[in-house]
Amino acid sequence: MKQRWKALTCLMLSVWFAAHWAWSLQKTMPGGMVDMKAVYYASRCAMEHKNPYDPNALAKVYQDSADPLPSDPKMRVVVHNVITLCVNLPTALLLMTPWAMIPWGVAHGMWFALESIGLFAAAWMVLDLAGGPKLNLALALACLLVSNCEVFLATGNLATVVMAASVAAVWCFETGRYEWVGILLLAVALVLKPHDSGFVWLFLFLRGSAIRKSAVKAVFLCLALFLISVIWIAGRAPNWPDELKSNLGRTTVRGEINDPGPHSMVSKGAGMIVSLQSVASYIRDDPGFYNSATLLICGSLLLMWLIGTVRLRDMQNPNVALAVIIPLSLLITYHRNYDAKALLLTIPACMQLWSEGGLLGKFAAAVNLVVLTLSGDITVTAIFDLESNVHFVASGA
Repeated sequence: MKQRWKALTCLMLSVWFAAHWAWSLQKTMPGGMVDMKAVYYASRCAMEHKNPYDPNALAKVYQDSADPLPSDPKMRVVVHNVITLCVNLPTALLLMTPWAMIPWGVAHGMWFALESIGLFAAAWMVLDLAGGPKLNLALALACLLVSNCEVFLATGNLATVVMAASVAAVWCFETGRYEWVGILLLAVALVLKPHDSGFVWLFLFLRGSAIRKSAVKAVFLCLALFLISVIWIAGRAPNWPDELKSNLGRTTVRGEINDPGPHSMVSKGAGMIVSLQSVASYIRDDPGFYNSATLLICGSLLLMWLIGTVRLRDMQNPNVALAVIIPLSLLITYHRNYDAKALLLTIPACMQLWSEGGLLGKFAAAVNLVVLTLSGDITVTAIFDLESNVHFVASGA
C-alpha cells in the first residue's frame, strides 16, 4: 500500500508539473492549442452546414470567431494553414461536435483537463501492466515521460486522447477487465487517428483468441462510427474524399508544415516530424527516395515482426511484441513528436527484461531511458535552442 501511494504521488506531481507549464505555454504560444482549434472549428463549420474541407468556408467560420492569429508573419501562416486546411477524418469532426457546441473559452479548458487526466490514467495503467507500482524503475520511466509532455498537452492534438485510449484498451484486454470500455476506446482511437492506433489494434488482433474477438468488435464499432460520420458529412461536403486529399497534398509540399524534409516550416522543435522519411530526407531530400527507403526498411522490419508474432501463437512475450511494434509504427508514416508519447507502452517490456536480470535487461533499461529522455518536450526544445545559439555565435564570429 505504501508503494502504491508513492507511485500515485509521483505520477500526480509529474502530471501537475507538465500541465502547469503546458497551461502557461498554450497561453503564450502562437495560436494556443492550435491542433485542437483545427478540429474544433472544422466541426463547428460542419455544424453550421458548411463544408469544413473547403479552406475558404472554414476560414470564414474562424474569422467570425474573432480568435486572432499570431502577429509573427511566419507563425501567422503556419497557424492559419493548420486551422483552415482540414486534414481530419469526418469521424473526428463528428466526435468533436459536443465540444464544438461549447464556447472556445470553456471547451479548450475542458479539453486540457481531459488530456491531463488521460495522461495520468495511461501512466498508471502502464505501471499496472509492468507489474505494479512497487517497481521503482517503471515508475521512474513513467514519470520521466509524463513530466516531459508540455507541448503534447499545450497543442491539444488528438494524439493526447488517442494515446490514452490505446493504453486503456491494451490494459482492459490484457487484464480482462471492462471489455466493452476497451472496445469503445479502441474504436474511438481508430477513428480519430488510425495511424497512431492501427498497429496497437494489430498487436491485439494477434494476441490470442479471446482478445482477438474484442479487437474485431472494435473494428465493427469503428466501421459503424465511420458510416455515421460519412452520412453526416455528405450533405455538407459531398466531395470530401477528394477535398481531404487535396488539403493533405497542400500541407505536404516542400516547405509546408507537413513536409518531412529539412525545409519544412516546423522541421525542428518539440512539434517536429519523427518518421523515418524525415531522417532519410537529410540524405536526399526527394520524396521518391525517402518514401521508398522508408517502405523498404520499415516494411522488412514489419514483415519480420509479423512472422515472429504469428509463429508464437501463444504470445509468450506480449510485452516485448508490443514494445517492438510501437516505435516501428512511429517510423513507418507521418508522426510528430507528440505521437511518440505512445512509447509509454514500451515500459512493461523493459520491466519484464529487467526482472529477468542479465545484460539484456540492463540494455533495455538504458535504451528506454535514453529514448524517453531524447523524445521529451523539454529535452527536444533545449537541444534545438542550444543548436540555434551555437549557429548564431558561429555566424557572428
